[in-house]
Amino acid sequence: MREIVLEARAVTRTYGTGTGATHALRGVDVEIEQGRFTAIIGASGCGKSTLLQALGGLDAPTSGKVLLEGQDLYALPDAALARLRRTRLGFVFQAFHLLPEYTVRDNILLPLLLAVGLAFALYPLVNAIAQVRMAHGMIKLSRVVAIILALLAFCIFIFMIIGFIILPLFGQMNEFLQKLPALAAKSNIQDLDSMLKDPSTIPLLPSDFNMLVNGLLNWAMGFVGTVLRNLVQSSLGIVQSLIGLIIVPFLAFYFLKDWRELRLMVINLFNYDAQEKAAEVVDEIGRTMSAYVRGMGKLSLISGFVITIGTAFLGIDFPLVLGFWAILAETVPVVGPLMGAVPAVFIAYGQAPEAAFHVALFYLVYYQLDANFIMPKLMGQKIDLHPVVLIISLLIGAKLFGILGMVFAVPVAAIYRVLYKQLWHAGEGREN
Repeated sequence: MREIVLEARAVTRTYGTGTGATHALRGVDVEIEQGRFTAIIGASGCGKSTLLQALGGLDAPTSGKVLLEGQDLYALPDAALARLRRTRLGFVFQAFHLLPEYTVRDNILLPLLLAVGLAFALYPLVNAIAQVRMAHGMIKLSRVVAIILALLAFCIFIFMIIGFIILPLFGQMNEFLQKLPALAAKSNIQDLDSMLKDPSTIPLLPSDFNMLVNGLLNWAMGFVGTVLRNLVQSSLGIVQSLIGLIIVPFLAFYFLKDWRELRLMVINLFNYDAQEKAAEVVDEIGRTMSAYVRGMGKLSLISGFVITIGTAFLGIDFPLVLGFWAILAETVPVVGPLMGAVPAVFIAYGQAPEAAFHVALFYLVYYQLDANFIMPKLMGQKIDLHPVVLIISLLIGAKLFGILGMVFAVPVAAIYRVLYKQLWHAGEGREN
């Protein structure tokens, strides 16, 4: 004997009235049996989602009944219906606000890591605001108020970035994507042949070598164009899904407010004899990550500013796009300068071959200054990782988690360095 668990009887759902009314459901009858999987299929716009919302107690039908084990769902009071949804029904929503490029685990880790980074970045500002005294020193702001003010300042900063940089950036990105085929066509083999065969600019080379250079350059430019197009499309997709990251400032608030309690909670996971060492490890990891996040934030902003101004001064198209790309490239050590320079040289070559040389020289000079003066000044020796370790970390991160893996490879490697020093070499200082 069939046991009907969920049933719809002559269900209709109409949106609007009069001549503009839309009839999403027209007298639908459905019976769902106990222990069976049931799928509702149909063309887009035929009312599948509307029917599922009615069956799930989310949207009352215009007429008809929905029965769950004989109980009319929409005859229940709102509180009873909400309780029934909470205890008897489960939902997987179509708009789940996850980043489609990543797994569920990565979607959980991403806001968590961003919140930790934001907390480290705002920590000095929170401490500075907390030291402010009002009413001739009689009133001191509480830490909660200081955190809220710091988050408000961060939000104002983000809104200013969106208004003055991001929106113009999207305009330049769209223009760049439209011109990308023309840039690639302008950088074709005929242009390269004319350069290589012009004695006034470059000495003549063997024909086989000319063909090899032409092939490599055209392949490289096509590859760069493809990467940039995919990057822009991926970035736009991430921006469209950013509503799923709205939890980040709330997590950051609690990290800033209750970091002492969270630290103590982590330390208490260990037995009593190991808690002192655990506290040392947690504190050193905190200091290392704090220095890295703040230093990397400053480096990225400086790179973005310098590259934007420099490329604009050289007359290169899309300076905001190149500045934005420089900010992203700065977060990837060792290979970041190359990642930042190649698209700029490609765009400059599409304008004029001699401009590519000027841009390459500009990037070379800047990144030498960055590596030898700016980065040591801002980062110090907090990370202290050998370049070989950095490259291996980047390769592992890229293989496991893609672009995000490359971004977070260095801080993760720095944490491993702290664990290695604190645990593997524990006690060496006391023995000496």
